[in-house]
Amino acid sequence: SLLFSVGHLDARRLLLEGIDGLQNAIPPSTEATSHSSSLTTGSLEMFIVCYTGVMFDKYFGNNRPVVKAEVRSFLSWFSALDKREVREQVRAIMARAEEVVPGLTAWRITPQSGPWHCEGPHLADHIERILVGVMSDGALLEIEEFAGEKDLALEIAALETTIHKYRDFLTVFALTHDAAKPATLAFDAPEKSRGAAEGFIVRNKDLLSTATDAERIRYDKLYRAYEAAHHGQNIVANMAGFYDAYEITAHYRDHASVGATLAFTADRQEILAANGVPLANAKLLTELIRYHIEVIDSFSEQPDVKKYELMTARAGKAGLNVDVFLDLMLAVAYLDAIVGCVVLDGGKMTAQTKLIINILRAEREVLPKRHEERVRKLESVKKQVYKDALDKAGISGEAVFKLLQTPFGPERGVLMEQVWLAIKDKSHRLEVGEHSAELARRIELAREILASYNAAV
Repeated sequence: SLLFSVGHLDARRLLLEGIDGLQNAIPPSTEATSHSSSLTTGSLEMFIVCYTGVMFDKYFGNNRPVVKAEVRSFLSWFSALDKREVREQVRAIMARAEEVVPGLTAWRITPQSGPWHCEGPHLADHIERILVGVMSDGALLEIEEFAGEKDLALEIAALETTIHKYRDFLTVFALTHDAAKPATLAFDAPEKSRGAAEGFIVRNKDLLSTATDAERIRYDKLYRAYEAAHHGQNIVANMAGFYDAYEITAHYRDHASVGATLAFTADRQEILAANGVPLANAKLLTELIRYHIEVIDSFSEQPDVKKYELMTARAGKAGLNVDVFLDLMLAVAYLDAIVGCVVLDGGKMTAQTKLIINILRAEREVLPKRHEERVRKLESVKKQVYKDALDKAGISGEAVFKLLQTPFGPERGVLMEQVWLAIKDKSHRLEVGEHSAELARRIELAREILASYNAAV
């Protein structure tokens, strides 16, 4: 099996040197509405780091050196990315958004609760966490829950590419996707719970009503009192403990569909403009907001093939680029439900990573050509990397023929076959007269370069 080491900076530098020649051949894509099948330089790096070693099996068999990457659970992986400087950057982004759309400040006083939102007591904590995920550069294949899905590694790498490629657009999504939560907030608590005793019980869920300011303030006071009584615990522990103690759940009924209505159109457009994202992407943003909760609910337990077909059809009917919509649908599900949420499940903090696996399993069944296209691109990149490695060693066909002054004809093919054998097997030496030592030097250099690429994966 292939083991990954995608976090090694020297390896990333070396691999990027090998693809310098490809940059001009890759058309850029700056708008979310443009077609996303072309890879950016960043995505090339990701694919190469994850997969270059595979092509060397042809020449080095199963004896190639393997470096095992450090993989960790999602929560541990994210914690390593969640640095103070990133949080400061994210908070500055949120502050600028509040200046543009003052109504967004409501996220600072809109409560949230376990079991789905133990990341912090207010909606702003959820938004912050999503933006940390948007702004950070962690390798998704270092996440244990993803690294174990070997057959989906290309898709996981493509998800990372999408987040990097559409960073500005996803920033706008993070800032606007829950804009309707303050207006749709409601509370509930089961009978005989401490939350019910505080007046948060709703016996008929169909009659769940929007929370009043008084209820919101009362909930906040209860949480603050619990927090003060458990001084020294971190926020996540306090949120989980408070939920266990009071069993009050915050709901936001239909907030996704409400947030996609005309009432929020001006706000969305203001935030798009403020982040330098063309207004042509407003419809794409609106549709992703409209359906993001439906997608999360539909795929949280299992691959939902019919729902994936429906989302594909909806994108086409709305006149959107279907590939871009599907890429971003996956990205917003990952950011909103996995990055943005710390979930309390069975007394433990978890992340809903299975959601992404289920979406990708459905994609593989409904649109297998998306995977086939990724494989095709990967093969093209691998060939170029291999060619560049040989060029660096001065052992490409052209360089060898020039050194040995080999005439055109079948002997050229025979010669290069012997060169490949010599690269693979150190005991296989080529005697080519006065140039034997120089050719041997180049062959050894080629081995070192290929081994360096190989060690990177």
